[in-house]
Amino acid sequence: MMASPDEISGPTVLLVRMNQNLIQPSYTAWLNDRDLMRYSTQKTRLHTTESCRQYLASFDGTPHLLLAILDRTSRELVGTITAYIDEENRSADLGILVARPGRGIGAEAWGLLMEHLFVHRAMEAITAGTDARNTPMLRIFAKHGMTLVRRGPCLFVGEQGETLYFRVERQRWCSETGPR
Repeated sequence: MMASPDEISGPTVLLVRMNQNLIQPSYTAWLNDRDLMRYSTQKTRLHTTESCRQYLASFDGTPHLLLAILDRTSRELVGTITAYIDEENRSADLGILVARPGRGIGAEAWGLLMEHLFVHRAMEAITAGTDARNTPMLRIFAKHGMTLVRRGPCLFVGEQGETLYFRVERQRWCSETGPR
């Protein structure tokens, strides 16, 4: 099991290990914001400082990553990004939360973590899924060379919806998208 990176730096964001000090009231407020979480499986849960600390602790002793997305200039927490690592199959499943979407933060953080996983962790594939209505996430997948591999049902605010699952292999990503 490889340790989490200390810092992954991009033009406007830094990815750092999530820590207890970053679990501020603003963070739990994002998680409890029904509009912000509308495409997340977290949307029906009530989050507290304690539940966030427990979630952070669940990464201890695992190969998985929970990284804070910080504004590079202000060092303000602007989101989180996760990678659930399957070491045996050398694959990772990613997820992201950006507090104020629409500024390119998500796409930058996504690309930084993909590069870290492919180049420094020798992952062979990266996967992710989202609600079919989550167009910002679909744009991030497309920008980073991820392709649709399957569809599945999901419930969206009490009505039937569709989850789309995406994947990109290291060889394809390296030849088409990265590393930069």
